[in-house]
Amino acid sequence: MKVIRPSAWCLQHNRYCRIYEQLASLHLAGTPCIAFSSIGSLDREGSISYIHFLIWVALRKRRQESVVAQECVSTFPREPFLLLMPEYEFTFHTMNPVDYGWPINRERQFIVGQTRSQDTCVQKLIEGLQHSLQPVPFWLSELVSVLMGGLMRLN
Repeated sequence: MKVIRPSAWCLQHNRYCRIYEQLASLHLAGTPCIAFSSIGSLDREGSISYIHFLIWVALRKRRQESVVAQECVSTFPREPFLLLMPEYEFTFHTMNPVDYGWPINRERQFIVGQTRSQDTCVQKLIEGLQHSLQPVPFWLSELVSVLMGGLMRLN
């Protein structure tokens, strides 16, 4: 049984396209984090969703993307990233849609890591992502600005 699907939805071709390992330098994700949510089970590290997170970590260690980014609840601990993925330099940002005029109070944590072993031009990568998403909603451009600020500190 394959764990990794060799294709993903392609915005350019509007269909599933094959993913080539050597081209993947950025990984964006949100792993299940309900066990750390105030409305969830609060099982924390004892939950099945934490096992999913550990699988995600193992896949990142195997793939070694230059940049990884993850979104989850603000109460998700930062320590597992630092302890389990020492090959990455991480920056953590907490944001809430209500601060940007959205009628929802849902604080989220954005975690961005860059490999320590590679000299990657992260700013160009994120600028390319920002350009490809034009026109950008205000909240998204603000998020990209925050992430770029954190990544600039890493460089």
